[in-house]
Amino acid sequence: SSGINSEWPLRPGSKKGYITSLNTLVSIEGENFMALAVYMELTELGLRQPKFIIEALFKYVKRFNENGIDRQLWEENKKIDDFKFKFKENDEANKLASTLAARMAIKDDPKDYLDPPSRRLFNQTLETEIVNHISPENFNYYICSQKLSTEQKNIYGPQLTENEDWYNTPYANLEITSHDIETWKSVEVDEELKLPETNVFVPENFELVNPAEAKSLPVVLNDTDPVKLWWYLDTEFSQPKINMGCRIHPVPKAPSVRGEILARLLSSMYSQESAESLYPALMVDFDIQLMFSDYWIAQIRGFSDPNKVKEVINKALDLLFQLDFAQPEDHFNATVVEPLRKYYQNTATLMPAKLARVFSKMLQDEYMYSFHKSIEVLDTITQSDIKSYRDDFLKDITIDCLAMGNVLSEQASEYSNILQSKLSTLGKAEIVAGDRLKSFLYPALKKEKSTDCDSALIPLL
Repeated sequence: SSGINSEWPLRPGSKKGYITSLNTLVSIEGENFMALAVYMELTELGLRQPKFIIEALFKYVKRFNENGIDRQLWEENKKIDDFKFKFKENDEANKLASTLAARMAIKDDPKDYLDPPSRRLFNQTLETEIVNHISPENFNYYICSQKLSTEQKNIYGPQLTENEDWYNTPYANLEITSHDIETWKSVEVDEELKLPETNVFVPENFELVNPAEAKSLPVVLNDTDPVKLWWYLDTEFSQPKINMGCRIHPVPKAPSVRGEILARLLSSMYSQESAESLYPALMVDFDIQLMFSDYWIAQIRGFSDPNKVKEVINKALDLLFQLDFAQPEDHFNATVVEPLRKYYQNTATLMPAKLARVFSKMLQDEYMYSFHKSIEVLDTITQSDIKSYRDDFLKDITIDCLAMGNVLSEQASEYSNILQSKLSTLGKAEIVAGDRLKSFLYPALKKEKSTDCDSALIPLL
């Protein structure tokens, strides 16, 4: 599961324009049965050619089989699980009771859930048996898309001839052909697919800092343009963790549909790149986010080991300047543009709370626009436009930061300095409400029929 998440999706999948996201789940389904499921969001190309994705998946499984279970990787994962267990937040009582009841129902020892992972022992024979069981003979796959038809077979899949009992949802249930099974059994190892390397982000320092510096409220450590830094040393929760959030303000500009779309496209490109490059950090519970809008938000949460925090900040910001704005157009459209187009087309299916947040943001900006207009503007934007948006934003900015948790004041200052040095062209502009420029009002939003929800679930049983 860890290997698939870290190596597989962004090589034969996303790099070639077949998927936009992937995650895995291991679930215990019975006393002697567990399932490994792989969830993916498919592009148009991926929906048309799901067998390419399945073949790539079994190429990775074959790589794992040929290399065998890496003892060092196994021990590293146990170590990660162990410190996650030690410093995890307490479960709610009803959630804990529900989890234990489910495990006891399948005759699972509750100690496996309540005891630390450090008591696990490496069993080469058992691990090999588990990996060998992940094969085309023990495999199902499911595809969900509104492009499938009840009337006839189409380029996306078979005709949906049956309906399930609860919601009358149409579906088709087909046997995987023996030819496909044999093809997936005989795949050759793809040299692009690598096993996970040693995780450089695994924290080593869990020491709690001296609380003598602590203040009852956050204090300002630096208020010199262009950075204002607040700091707060936590003494209540006694967890070796840090939470650092920064708002990056550009010179005020009038809100526009084009600016909104450029921010969303940059967010998509960054999130796809960080999903691969920063996955090892996410694996050890670092949460790294760069969110782009009329101002940018940078957030780092995780264990407070100073060396690892600095590595994460450096890596996260370096990625912003390493984005590829010269991708093949078909790949760029499939993985970046089309998911945003679907979002605008499917606004009618948004939950009320989410739709309310979208509208409230428009009202806050004093700038309403229709999603019809968004699609029109989206079709005019190029990769070089996104690069120019990023570079122009950073020409004249100010930064407000808050570092809190198990972090000393000098450490907070060091992290802030890294951020400032990475975003090298800094100015002295500040955002104030009065600087917002009013603009014209687009027609009232019209609801659009939902067009798509392409996804795939591949359980390897």
